Amino acid sequence: MRTVTSLEELKGALTDLRSGSDRIALVPTMGALHRGHEALIRHAVGPDTTVVVTCFVNPTQFGPGKDYERYPRAPEADARLAGSAGAGLLWLPRMADIYPPGEMTRVRVGPIAASMEGLHRPGHFDGVATVVIKLITAARPDLLVLGEKDWQQVVVLRQVLRDLLWPTTIGVVPVVREADGLALSSRNQYLASTERVEALALSHALAAAAEAVANGETDGATVELTMREIMAEAPSLTVEYATVAHPETLLRLVRINRPARAFVAARIGKTRLIDTRALTP
Repeated sequence: MRTVTSLEELKGALTDLRSGSDRIALVPTMGALHRGHEALIRHAVGPDTTVVVTCFVNPTQFGPGKDYERYPRAPEADARLAGSAGAGLLWLPRMADIYPPGEMTRVRVGPIAASMEGLHRPGHFDGVATVVIKLITAARPDLLVLGEKDWQQVVVLRQVLRDLLWPTTIGVVPVVREADGLALSSRNQYLASTERVEALALSHALAAAAEAVANGETDGATVELTMREIMAEAPSLTVEYATVAHPETLLRLVRINRPARAFVAARIGKTRLIDTRALTP
C-alpha cells in the first residue's frame, strides 16, 4: 500500500493506479480506524478495483465547542489496518490542500439534512457534503463506500451526488457490532467501563423496536416511546432522539406499514453515539 499526503502525490499515484485497474473505490474516513472501517475496505476490494482510503478529521462538520480537537488520531495504526484490509492507497490529506487559504465555497444541503443529526448538529451535513465532494473531485472514484450506521449521511450524500451530476455510485456496508451489540465507533474509546455498559441501551432500544414492528406494531409514536423508555433506564445517558422514519426520505412515519428505519442518538458524559436499524413490518 502506498501512502500520500499532497494533491500532487495523489494525482501521480492515481495515474499509476488507473493504468492497472478498471475502477477506483474510495473509503472516506476520519481515521482512528477500527473493524467497522476494515469492513468498508474489504467490501470495496474486488477484481480490477483499487481501494483508496482517506483519513481526514474534517473541521467543517464539527460545531463550535464540539470534539474536533479531541477526536482520536492514530495515523500509524490506521496505515497498518488499511494495508492489511486490502487498500491500495492511503491518502492523508493536508489541511491546506482541502481548505486552502482564501477558500470559501460550501455545499449547502437541503431539507433532507434538517432532521435528526441535522437538527442536533446544525451545519454538520454541509460540512460532510463539502469535504466529500472535495475528496471525490480529487480522487474521481467510481464507487464511494459508506457505513450503514451513518444512514442519514448515506441518504444525504446520495442526494448530493444526484444533484451535482456526479456518476460515482454509493455502496453501503452493514453496521459492525461488538459481540454484545454495541455498534463500533471511533468514539467508543472515550467511554469509561460503566459508560460502556450503559451505551448498550442504544442497541437494546433498536432491537426492541425491530421486535415490536415484526410482531405487528404499526404506530410510529409507540415504537419511538419504547426506544426512549429503554434508553431512559441508563442513568448516565441523555437521549437526543429516537425516531422512526422512512429509509429514503427520512420523514417520520406515523404508521409503519412499509419497510422503515429506527434511529437513535444519545450522549454519555462527553461522548455522543448514534445507531440505526432497519424495521420490517
